[in-house]
Amino acid sequence: MRVQTEGDKDGNDQLIGLASNDAGFLDSPDVEWISGGVSSKGPQAVAIGRHGHFFLWGFAASQTYLSDEAKLVLLNPLHYIAKFDGAAIVARFTQGLAEVEEFKKVMRQRIKDGEDVSERERASLGRPAPEAPDRLDPFRHYLSSEELESLGGDPAKVAKYLRVNLRYFHPTGPYQLGVDPELRRLGFANDDLSMVVRAVKMLNAGSDGNIEIDIALARTLLERYTNQSFAKLQQWNEWLRANRSTLFFSESAGYKWLVNPYRSLKGLNGDCGR
Repeated sequence: MRVQTEGDKDGNDQLIGLASNDAGFLDSPDVEWISGGVSSKGPQAVAIGRHGHFFLWGFAASQTYLSDEAKLVLLNPLHYIAKFDGAAIVARFTQGLAEVEEFKKVMRQRIKDGEDVSERERASLGRPAPEAPDRLDPFRHYLSSEELESLGGDPAKVAKYLRVNLRYFHPTGPYQLGVDPELRRLGFANDDLSMVVRAVKMLNAGSDGNIEIDIALARTLLERYTNQSFAKLQQWNEWLRANRSTLFFSESAGYKWLVNPYRSLKGLNGDCGR
């Protein structure tokens, strides 16, 4: 179905649309994929969708340049999103910058084919090209330079290390992951609800003051993998008891166990907990 009567490739300076990558988009109960579209991110990218009380419409044209069918399509999700007015965002996504090379490739081909490319689009070709990667570049997102050096820079050894420790990885910086030593010490994966339950049990077991080190470990993990920071043991017990059946784990929101407030609403995503 044609959405816009004029698109960004028609030579009239229409803006290019914006679709969200589908990778990791649906790991939270407060998001919905409604429709894909034609984009460099593929047909499964989110052209029309919902995140909390936000309606995502990836097409850039104003209503003047929408087809008659598209105007009706736009009205339906606007009507649908109204029932989420005031709903809080549960998972706040952290996404990296889009790659520019594919965009440049498309621009160059359009110029080669004699298409009328705007000055704004031509200017995008002046962006600096990324450096050529080497075999270890993907691992640098997961391991520090010290860890890579200790493994001798051998991709096979690094891959084995990642397989063994993958369940203990968590964000250590912008676009950076690393092994969580406290989590590995506990022996539970961060996306396993048993980790949260075990940590709360450790708080209870150490409440008599005889297991101080376990209390410190439990609090560290609970505050790292949830958005809670209760001062009292009773508060942790009450929080887990009230929300255990609706907790879900989200990597996109920062490797956190979050509470699904929409589980009781019909027609929404089901149990996303793991």
